[in-house]
Amino acid sequence: MLRTGKTIASNSSETAEKPKRTRGAARISDVLDIYDGKIRIYRTTHSGDVWQLRMYIQNEQKYIRKSLKTRDKDAAVKIAQDEFIKYSAKILNGEKIFSISAKDLRERYLEYVMTLVGEAQLSKGRAGNIKTFTKHFMDFVGSTTKIQNISHKFFQGYRSHRQKKVPGITMTVVVNESITIKQMYRWAINEGFIQPNYTPDFGRIKVDKNEVRRESFTIEDYKALVDIGKNWYKKVPPAHPNRDEEIYYRRSGNPPDRPKAREVEFSTKEFLREEVKIYRQPDHCCAQTG
Repeated sequence: MLRTGKTIASNSSETAEKPKRTRGAARISDVLDIYDGKIRIYRTTHSGDVWQLRMYIQNEQKYIRKSLKTRDKDAAVKIAQDEFIKYSAKILNGEKIFSISAKDLRERYLEYVMTLVGEAQLSKGRAGNIKTFTKHFMDFVGSTTKIQNISHKFFQGYRSHRQKKVPGITMTVVVNESITIKQMYRWAINEGFIQPNYTPDFGRIKVDKNEVRRESFTIEDYKALVDIGKNWYKKVPPAHPNRDEEIYYRRSGNPPDRPKAREVEFSTKEFLREEVKIYRQPDHCCAQTG
């Protein structure tokens, strides 16, 4: 087919790419500074006639930018003044304006916990529990949720949440988890991540007094435990940093200035050929013979 100039022009226009429209940078107009420039309201080419607010937070070195959702100048000034008072009050109360997420809080707290482990101020077992308990916290509140936006009463639903996840969970476990979460929040307050007066409210969690009752030792177990215990103190390593204190502890079981709950490890050969951990607790410090 003979291609005329008109045909060629027509085909070219169909196959040629159309230039993409690019949105230009917003231009600020109608600028008005309030309170000696501590806050600024303005309009931009992108916002139309709607007034915007900008306020610099010195402690966090960030700007608050938000729409005032009004085209009226006088109304915009009044709203901006109210916003300034609101944010200033939060700053005076020690609150963070730009909150971190639940995931960020957990990760930073675990870094702190591992520092304690490295400095021999916390056991690896306890650190493992904290890692697990705080994961349950993150699952409950949502990993991306800003901690500043979580109501302290929101935690009253934690018990129900855990019971749905683990139907057979004991309330003792839930209480232990809640204690760990509160400790994490106290650390967050000290670090300035949340306002000083914030405390998660878990509500009432009733623990049955017989919930964690343990089975009695058998006569054979009791005898084996006594045989090991009476010579246990003699096996404190000579290079132990507090050997005299450790010997005293193992003899008496009640030294001054020592924790009431202590984890003690026996070797596999000494006690029933398996590595066991005995937790000395105030209500479980004596073996029962049945």
